[in-house]
Order: sequence, then structure tokens, then C-alpha cells
Amino acid sequence: MGFVNRALGALVALALIVAGALALLEVGAIVAGADPLVVPHERWLRDLSIQAWGERSTRVASAALIVAGVVLVALQLLRQRPAEVTAAGEGPIPARVRRPDLEREVAADLRQVPNVASARVKLRRRGMDLRATVISGDPETLRGQVSAAAREALKARGADSTGPVAVDIRRQPAKES
Repeated sequence: MGFVNRALGALVALALIVAGALALLEVGAIVAGADPLVVPHERWLRDLSIQAWGERSTRVASAALIVAGVVLVALQLLRQRPAEVTAAGEGPIPARVRRPDLEREVAADLRQVPNVASARVKLRRRGMDLRATVISGDPETLRGQVSAAAREALKARGADSTGPVAVDIRRQPAKES
């Protein structure tokens, strides 16, 4: 979501820069007594003068602009997962670790747990979500083992291992002969 937010912000900023530069050129052309460069002012003024606020096209355009504005504001207000996680370093200054890298490392550690075929880890602001595919074994026992292994892997890397852990255990489908 962060990428979409930054991309939309960049597009809006670029559109505002282009519109501002175009407006400056048009005003400069009018002051110089030249014809409009890009925007046909006279035709637009004539067309917009006959439009009433109660017309359907005016209401649709206004509603679309309001919705676009609300969506942009909502995207700015959404909380996003930080790209980095604070980990205890060797010295007095804590280290910053990229979240995807830490998730991959913890998932690799979880694959070392007996009977775990694959694992996926998502670190949240508080806690983590784990998904493990198992070959065999009791799901409840494996749930506890996977949770403990994930906490231990985070603790070994100096990251916060407290908080709730949601573990989703799935059985690997049997291979057909």
C-alpha cells in the first residue's frame, strides 16, 4: 500500500506542477496580448457560463472530485507497516533491519522445525502472523513448536518477540503415486 500511496502522491504533485506552469504561461500570454497558448479560455468561459449547478453532469463531476479528494486523504491517513524493524545491536545504538529480510530469515528458521515443509512470516506492529505447511504430526503440538521457534528466532536477532502470535497450520497434500 505504501508504494501506491507514494505513486499517487507523486502523480498528484506532478499534475499540480504541470497545471501551475501552464497557468503561468497562459497568464503571461494574456498579459502580453497574445492568443491563448493551450487553454481556450473564451470557449471554456462560454461553456461553463451556461452550465447550471443543478445539472447532472455538474453534480457527477463535483461528486467525482470530492470522492477523489477523500480517497487521497484516506490513503495518507492509513497506517502502514514500517519498512524497518529495530533490533538490538552489539553497541549502544540499536540496528535497523529491513522487515522483509527479517521475515525471510525467521521463515527459514521455521523450516528447520521437524515436519514443517514451508513457512511464511508477517511481522505486525504488535506480534506476528505465521503460516506453516506441515508434512505430518499433531497440529496443536506443531502450532506451539512453530510459535516458540519464531519467538526464539526473533529474540536471537534482537527483535521484539513479544506480542500475540497467530499461527495457521496447514497440512501438505499427499502426493499421488
